[in-house]
Parts: sequence; structure tokens; C-alpha cells
Amino acid sequence: MQAKYTRLAKALIGAALGVTLLGSGSAGAKDWKSVTIALDGSYAPWNLTLPGGKLGGFEPELVENLCARAQIQCKLVAQDWDGMIPGLQAGKFDVLMDAISITPDREKIIAFSKPYAATPATFAVSDPKVLPKVAANAPPLKLDADSRSNAPAIESMRKALKGKTIGIQSGTVYTGFINANFKDVASVRVYKTAPERDLDLANGRIDATFDDVTYYTANADKFDALAKVALGKQITAENEVTSAEPLIASQRDAVDKLKTGLVQMKEKLAELKSRRDTLVARQKSAQAQIQVQTAIGSINVLDPTSELSRFEDKVRRQEAYAQGQAEIAASSLDSQFAELESSDQQIEVEARLAALKSGQAPQQLGTTQVTPQIAAQ
Repeated sequence: MQAKYTRLAKALIGAALGVTLLGSGSAGAKDWKSVTIALDGSYAPWNLTLPGGKLGGFEPELVENLCARAQIQCKLVAQDWDGMIPGLQAGKFDVLMDAISITPDREKIIAFSKPYAATPATFAVSDPKVLPKVAANAPPLKLDADSRSNAPAIESMRKALKGKTIGIQSGTVYTGFINANFKDVASVRVYKTAPERDLDLANGRIDATFDDVTYYTANADKFDALAKVALGKQITAENEVTSAEPLIASQRDAVDKLKTGLVQMKEKLAELKSRRDTLVARQKSAQAQIQVQTAIGSINVLDPTSELSRFEDKVRRQEAYAQGQAEIAASSLDSQFAELESSDQQIEVEARLAALKSGQAPQQLGTTQVTPQIAAQ
């Protein structure tokens, strides 16, 4: 595994995109007796934090030499990369020395010294199939400010990294380069520190990273260790998958049975709904037939006029009853007594007339008492 990864590391370096980037340090214009210099402290071989907490690497050693020559006292402090330039502007420290690349935008806010080193940049991948392999002695590709002239050299890498995930440290010149040339074909994931990015590369969470060749060379042993950890995790995961295969197979069978049962239940439900609709229709039809039979039974089939005659008699009885009620309401007890009194007087007149005809003296006849007879109503 060690030899295989070493060959991979060499292949990655050989396939690197050569970009000449200059690093420098800067010192204030004042004649100070002491200066505070900020470094990342985790960017080997330029600078790193030693086990005892002291900062070491190429740049701390260079600072020690320069400060002795200038006869000034220099204090080194660790600072995350993305806070270096804002910290310098805020006066937290006097000098930045962290392989800082010189760019036109940075020159507007930082006074750079003369360059003290130059290093190409390269892609690193966890799978050698991600990028095309080139000859180990192939010269680095130098890119200039004209993006059109750089396009042919970059196009092959764009095709290889299409759909992949590229990890990059935030705030570096490499961030701008990756975003400008690969963001439209690949996912770009930004990290606060290089070690965090490298850990994701080793664990397969990203497909490629982009940084200094010197950084990758100095950390080759660390990448070997990370690769071993990642491979160990991969083997553990594969063993877990293998041991879980019987359970997964049984669960798949159970799922298939559940799916089959669900289909059968749906079919049965459709059948029951159809039968229910049929029974409801039959029930309504039976009720309608009962109503028709009841209506037919109330009619005398032998005498079609029987029902009409019964209805006519009923109407006549109601009319007679209504007429009788009207007559009763029109007559009163007083009118009946007045009629009786008029009848008594007529009787008396008739009696006197008969007496005169017979030669008898008419005599006053007593009033005949007649008890009125009131017909029963």
C-alpha cells in the first residue's frame, strides 16, 4: 500500500498544472526595534507548529536569519490564513510571512518585499483515474493573464474534473483560479485550513485539491497516514456490509412480500367497491318496484272507475257538509220564534172570520200557546 500511494503521489505531481506563484514577506518602513510577524502555523514546509508549540519550517528559519541580520527582535504568532490581511490592516501585527502570493489586488493594500521563493501549484487526487497521467518529466504549464491562450491547457483538466468535487483553502490565489476555470463544471468546496481539506480528500469526501507542489511533497508522509486511515475505514465498512447482507436480503424479501400484499389488498378493495355499488343499485331498484306494486294494488283492475267513484262520493259528502254548516250559520233562534208568533196571529184571524160567518158574535180568542219545535240539527 505504501509503494502504491507513493507512485500515486509522484503521478499527481507529474500531472500537475504548473503556475508560477511568488511568495514574499514585508516589513514596515519605520525603524522599529521589534516586529510581530504572523504565520499560518499549519502550512508545511513553509511554516508549521512543532510538538512543543513552537513555530518551525522554512519561513520561521528565514525570519530568524533576517532578524539577526537586521538586529531587531522578531515575535512570531500563529494566525488563520483568512484573517491575516484584515489583521495586518487592523494593526494586530506588523508583517505577514506565509508564502503570500503577489497579486495586483493585494499590491493595492499591502507593501510587498522582494520575492524570496517561487513554487508551482498542482492538483492532488485520491484516485489516479480522476486526472490524465502525464510523463514524470513533463514541464509545468505556465499560465499568463490571457485566458484564451490558457484554454487549451486547461480544457483537458476541465473534462476530467467535470462533475467532481474540488477542495480549496479559502482566501488563497488558488481559490480564484479554481473558481474562474472549474466552478462551472465541478463543485468547489472551500475550507478554512489546508489540513481540514486534506482530511476530506483522504476520506473520499472530495475528489481533488489544488495547492503548492512543495506543500504536497512535504506532507507526503501525512497523506500516506491519512490514506491508511481512510482505507482502514473503507475495509471496516465493507466488512459491515458483508455481514449485513443476509439481513438486507431478508428485509428485501419482506419488502417484496409487503408490496405484493399491498397490491392484492388494492385489488380486493376495488372488487368490494364494485360489489357494493351493485348491491346499492339493486336495493334502489327493489324499492322502486315495491312502490309501483303498492300503487297498482290500490286500483280495482276489473272496474277502472271504482277509484274515481269513491273519490267523487268523498267530494260530494264534503260539499254537503259545507252547505249544511253555511245554512246553520245563516239562521238564528230569534228568527225561528218570530216565525212562530206570525203563525199564531193568522190562526186567530181565521177563527174570528169563521164565527162571523156562522152568525156568532166574535169573541176574543185566547192566544194559543204553541211550543215551538226546533228541529234537531
